[in-house]
Amino acid sequence: MPQLPPPTALILAAGLSSRMGELKPVMDFGGKPVLAWLLESCRAAGLTDIRVVVGHRADEVAGLTRRLGAVPLENPLYEGGMYTSVRAGVASLPDEARSFFLWPADIPLVRPLTLDVLIRAWREGRGGILYPALLGENGHPPLIDIRHQQGILAWSGRDGLRGYLEQYPEDSLVLEVPDQGMLR
Repeated sequence: MPQLPPPTALILAAGLSSRMGELKPVMDFGGKPVLAWLLESCRAAGLTDIRVVVGHRADEVAGLTRRLGAVPLENPLYEGGMYTSVRAGVASLPDEARSFFLWPADIPLVRPLTLDVLIRAWREGRGGILYPALLGENGHPPLIDIRHQQGILAWSGRDGLRGYLEQYPEDSLVLEVPDQGMLR
């Protein structure tokens, strides 16, 4: 049986960062931009197709994205909320994609091991919507099978991605991992 390709990483970095006061993806965190931490985790887990959805201050975030070796995707509807960025990212998936992570840019400290656990469970066919959790609290990023692509694109957006995913408890699996970073 052929090896399934690694998931695509869809990083949602289009928001206004209004509560933070600074643009989160480009903000310095431990000596490097927040976005750099996410991309390092992706690469350490073997992800090669990394896409960053940009919107607010798109040129600045897209420039950083390119310098860090990822693909920027512009969401012209970003002011309509995060689900518009989810749709923009999911719509961009290549035909060969079989799964994808949806990852808010303000969760930069997810360990590569967490991604590995989710990828392994998905490759084993244990679920089409896989969540990392710590002590029963779900974290980020969920790993979603491509069979949900069209449903996500067609979803009304009521309660955003959570509203869509909650319709499929039989296809969901929560995996406990020792990673506080996925909750911060």
